[in-house]
Amino acid sequence: MIISEEVQRNKALVWEFWQELNRSQPAEMGQVVRRYVDAAISWHGPHPINDLDGAEAVVSGFWEPLRTAFPDFSLTIEEMVEAGDKVWARMTARGTNRGGFMGPPNGKSFEIAVFDVCRFEEGKIIEHWGSPDRFAMLAQLGLLAQPEPAKV
Repeated sequence: MIISEEVQRNKALVWEFWQELNRSQPAEMGQVVRRYVDAAISWHGPHPINDLDGAEAVVSGFWEPLRTAFPDFSLTIEEMVEAGDKVWARMTARGTNRGGFMGPPNGKSFEIAVFDVCRFEEGKIIEHWGSPDRFAMLAQLGLLAQPEPAKV
C-alpha cells in the first residue's frame, strides 16, 4: 500500500503539534494552536467543555486553563494511524495539579489514556475529537466522591 505524501505530512503535523504543545507555556498556547489548526476548527472534547468553535475558543476554553491547572501537562504519543484526511492517535497524558482544577490545587498527579482524531484540510487541523479517560483522571486526582460502603 502506498501512503500519499499528504497523509504522511498530516501524521508529521500531528506529531509536531503535540510536541510543541508539550513544550509551551500558557502564554504561548495560542501561537502554537494557530500554527497547526484552522481558524474555524470544530473541536469536540469531553464534558463539561464539549464543543468549541474556532482556534481562539480552543485556546481560551481548553488549552490555557489546562496548562494553568497542570503546568507540567504532557502527552506522549504511543501510536498513530493515518487514513485519508484523518490521523488517529493513542496517547498517554500526564500532569500534576498545581494551579487548581475543580477546586484548589492539591499536588496530585494523573496518568491516563487519551484517544484523539484530527481531520485535515489544506495542511491544517479543521476538526478534532478528543476522548480522555476522564474518570481515571478524576479518581487519580482524588476528585471523585467515594461511595459509602453498603450496610448489611
